[in-house]
Amino acid sequence: MAQVQTLRALRRDSTFYPTKGSIFNFTGDFFDQAWGSKRQYQTYKLSYSGYRALGEKQVFAYTGIISSANQNVPFYDLCFYGTNNYLRGYTGGEFQNRRMFATQVEFRRKLKRKIRARSVWRSRQYRPSMERVSI
Repeated sequence: MAQVQTLRALRRDSTFYPTKGSIFNFTGDFFDQAWGSKRQYQTYKLSYSGYRALGEKQVFAYTGIISSANQNVPFYDLCFYGTNNYLRGYTGGEFQNRRMFATQVEFRRKLKRKIRARSVWRSRQYRPSMERVSI
């Protein structure tokens, strides 16, 4: 059992293909024996995504993510690249640690009707003690 606190602000013009606006999301999960959990730890996730139209058919999209896991956190609640759309293209669980910072920038263009192209640039940062693991 956990106590979960979430703060979300959605200001985008479309759910599936936003061209302007932003999404802000903060989540804090608090696990404690007082709430029926067998473990005691906290996880925090903060993300911001922005969308800017560059003309009629082009969109500049960017995302920044910060994640932290504290105390005796189990491996499945650590910060992962490649999950929850955090740095798409990474295998979920390939990189994991207690702290994570990541950014992703995309340039999107509509080509014809329902055909779209995307170019993606990514960066990531983690603590030096991060190890490569296979799950």
